[in-house]
Amino acid sequence: MNTDLLELYTDYLLSAFSYTTATGLSKMTGGVVSHDKVTRFLSEKELNSSELCGAWSSHSCARSRMRTRVF
Repeated sequence: MNTDLLELYTDYLLSAFSYTTATGLSKMTGGVVSHDKVTRFLSEKELNSSELCGAWSSHSCARSRMRTRVF
């Protein structure tokens, strides 16, 4: 698995205020990472929350869990 792309993808998810797309990530990088590369990366393997949290720092992961908690 491409850990650099995983880190970029998780940063993109954390910074997004709305829907996220492969095209949106490509646009955010100025086309450096293509839409097709993002799509292939996401098709490689289904990631669970533990794997995604492993890509984030513990601080970011804790913030993410706080935002998704239902009260």
